[in-house]
Amino acid sequence: MRRSAIIGMQQTENGNSFWHWGGNNNDTHAFVIASEKQKSGVLIFTDSGNGHSIIPSIVEQAMGGKQPITAWINYESYNSPAKNLLRAISSEGIDAPLKRYLEK
Repeated sequence: MRRSAIIGMQQTENGNSFWHWGGNNNDTHAFVIASEKQKSGVLIFTDSGNGHSIIPSIVEQAMGGKQPITAWINYESYNSPAKNLLRAISSEGIDAPLKRYLEK
């Protein structure tokens, strides 16, 4: 099993916060972020190989706005055009989804 873990601090308009990114452990992912000034935090566990794709959305809603760490992780969002295209191809075949994608 490949393991990686990173811990860091960031500065935002809401003050300093710390985060821990559990990296990729097969099909599970973990992430935590907390702010002393806001007295809030979020802990996320996922059981999907695409688990990091939902982290930015959850963190931004819970912590109030964009967070530098989500840009640093740079993991493609669950609702990106490319991921939507792949899901559509899986369920519909290639022709109709590709046509819709190219028309945009």
